[in-house]
Amino acid sequence: AKLFWGTGGTFPNEVNMSNTGGNNYSASFSGTGSAATYNYYIFVSDANGLSSTLPAGAPGNFYAFSTGADNQAPVVSHNPLGDQALAGWPAIVSAEITDNLSVEEAVVTYSVNGGNTSQFSLSNTSGDIWSAAFPIDPSTLSEGDMIAYNILATDGSSSGNQTFDPPSGNHTFEIVASRGLIL
Repeated sequence: AKLFWGTGGTFPNEVNMSNTGGNNYSASFSGTGSAATYNYYIFVSDANGLSSTLPAGAPGNFYAFSTGADNQAPVVSHNPLGDQALAGWPAIVSAEITDNLSVEEAVVTYSVNGGNTSQFSLSNTSGDIWSAAFPIDPSTLSEGDMIAYNILATDGSSSGNQTFDPPSGNHTFEIVASRGLIL
């Protein structure tokens, strides 16, 4: 089994494929290091000289894929937190974060009453959902305190594309008295 590959519609490169168990074979090749469209096909032959290609009709037919820099930033979908009762603390920040390749991390930056900023990381809890509780000790909070926060999502590309939510400024909520809390 051999993999033939190249760019520009030609196949000057040949790589022997390795058996990875059973009827499975694999091969890899290094890219050019820059944006390109790669063409490839697979050729197999047996001890009796019978051969086949995938896709059928190769090299006239072939598979192709393109590479290049990732310029697409993650998409953050977050419903800002409303006012929070101290009795129900801690508040949980949750966001749906998607990217065309992968999400590397999501960080919440926050401040209480406009003071020093702190950060905590969101964890990927399920699929595209990232969430975590505010790590603020409830004994340090009082009714009327204002908390401002934003979310920064970074993708897993070498470009490190980023998205802020909100795009500028902060989401804010107030620590309020417990209303309608049923024990």
